[in-house]
Amino acid sequence: MTSYILRIKSVSEIDKTVLDKYSNSSLFGKFLNLFLEEGAESGDVYVAWENNKQEGIFVYDSVENAGTCFTFRKDIAKEFMQLKENMDFYTEIDLNLKGLTEEVHRLKLDSGNLNINIRNEIEIFHGDQIEEVLTFMKQAYGKVSERWIKSSLNHGEKCFLCRKDGVIYGMSWLGRVSIYGRLHSLYVSENYRQMGIGSDLLAARILWAEHTGIKELISEIPLESPFSKKIAEKNGFEVVGRIYHYKS
Repeated sequence: MTSYILRIKSVSEIDKTVLDKYSNSSLFGKFLNLFLEEGAESGDVYVAWENNKQEGIFVYDSVENAGTCFTFRKDIAKEFMQLKENMDFYTEIDLNLKGLTEEVHRLKLDSGNLNINIRNEIEIFHGDQIEEVLTFMKQAYGKVSERWIKSSLNHGEKCFLCRKDGVIYGMSWLGRVSIYGRLHSLYVSENYRQMGIGSDLLAARILWAEHTGIKELISEIPLESPFSKKIAEKNGFEVVGRIYHYKS
């Protein structure tokens, strides 16, 4: 058991050596500071302590009741998981519990080697109509934090959209840290699927990433989504690891 778990008020309270350790070893290490900064602004960040040492970090969103932990210890991960009831809990550690598995895919970009065609019109959201993005994401996921959307946009994340007659029917996001990008939160309205929109949202983000100097992309794809996996692999993504999704 850990001595205690504390909610922190500022990312600066986390030991730099701890941040460096996770940054260098986690699949999402390059994005850890981004996760923490967005988490501190739109949710809560917790640190697990044992024997006066920080042994884990937990980022939690109360609106979505979802959290992600960063630790090398299974016991610490389980303690974080017990903080909230009926929470969607994500970790890179296999806790040997009933849950879902997502594969982490990576694409290394080599300038000039892309051969991508886009059939549907894609645009990048510029933050002028945040309510329509919030409405679409609520329709897609049931619940979403407006504070997270605002924080993500403020930290330079890009939201890619497909519209028809002025109405959003496809959306995806790209977070960036230096030359590294993370693709996430792709959703297409049910009535507009099988039209290549998901593929085009992926292609648009890849093209934007290459054009703006990103050298490496990662994306999580559930094992239950073989079609998404097929599209990713068709575009050159390779599986480099797994994350685990549990209900507390």
